[in-house]
Amino acid sequence: MVARLVGAVWVVRKARSGPEGPFITAGRSTDNDLVIPEYSVSQLHCSFRLEVKRWKPGRPYRLFATDRESLNGTAVRGARIPSGEEVELNPGDELAMGRLQFTVLDAMGFLHRVAEATGLELPK
Repeated sequence: MVARLVGAVWVVRKARSGPEGPFITAGRSTDNDLVIPEYSVSQLHCSFRLEVKRWKPGRPYRLFATDRESLNGTAVRGARIPSGEEVELNPGDELAMGRLQFTVLDAMGFLHRVAEATGLELPK
């Protein structure tokens, strides 16, 4: 099962039946915005919140993760997040949910990852 998840790109959408609020939820349940079908991921594992600050040049947003009392925990940069505590994520950060590792990418990071995987070279 895990081999099937390696290198996957995850579609994130606000689920119609999921919890309301200004955040994206992640977990094994299909009620989440980001569904991760892996046994070490809790039904509702963590949530993400985007804070937009249009007036801040260079980085008009901030992204935060919160563990939602998951059994196997959520870790950022190798440190487990205490349940309910919000931690800021930066491009390139490693995020772990259960036994799965994710890399946080911004738009350019994502484009570079796709270009690398397909053998294309992006203009500098």
